[in-house]
Amino acid sequence: MTQCETVLSMLKSAGPKGISTQEFLQAYIPRFSSRINELRNQGLDIETRKGKGTCRVYVLKYQPVFTEKELSQNASQLSFS
Repeated sequence: MTQCETVLSMLKSAGPKGISTQEFLQAYIPRFSSRINELRNQGLDIETRKGKGTCRVYVLKYQPVFTEKELSQNASQLSFS
């Protein structure tokens, strides 16, 4: 599983509570903000909220529905590690 896939999976699993900066770091994804940006470039709406102190919380608000063809075309862009 790529880091983008891991980040997306974590965001989906978290639902409206979101995933904090600390949780991404605990999952060994130190450049999670780059993965968030890549997912946003793919059309996902990921909201950034202020958490405790300097912590941020990321919430998946919208994920577009892709056709089979679009998924295969976008797969190479989502496979950054």
